[in-house]
Amino acid sequence: MWHCKCGTPNDDGVARCWNCGASRPAATSVAEPEAVASTSGIGEPEKDTRETVRYQSAPTSTAIRYRDAYLVAKVTSGIGTTVKAIGVILGVLIVLGGIIASSQNGGGVQYFFAGLLLGVVVAVPIFVLGVLVAAQGQVLKATLDTAVHSSPFLTKEEMARVMGIK
Repeated sequence: MWHCKCGTPNDDGVARCWNCGASRPAATSVAEPEAVASTSGIGEPEKDTRETVRYQSAPTSTAIRYRDAYLVAKVTSGIGTTVKAIGVILGVLIVLGGIIASSQNGGGVQYFFAGLLLGVVVAVPIFVLGVLVAAQGQVLKATLDTAVHSSPFLTKEEMARVMGIK
């Protein structure tokens, strides 16, 4: 247990204060080596030889987690954009098929309108699906922006780097 400069007690495994976000003061060890009485009762007391534990600031793992989440958000938005493009391309191809069919059948207007109607019926739902997927990616990005901005575990520089500002 360590106490922050603001007076808040924090667990030993935490690198930053949960209350104010201040970094843990540099600790050289979990426990200072102390003299321990020898169990044999002969000679000098034995020294405690526990390893020195140095605490690193943990923002790197937090920053990596946020970077991975931003990657998922960007990929989701990209998939939505791709689905929208596919919907538009399919609609245009179907309309062009209707135009070609009407020209090959002596100018039959019914083929043109059938192609136009079928193109719209196919393109619109696929385009709307793409909009929904892209919007979900944007919502994830906005949620991550809020989480990163309010995280006590990231410095301002890390926040800017994770959010892609810097």
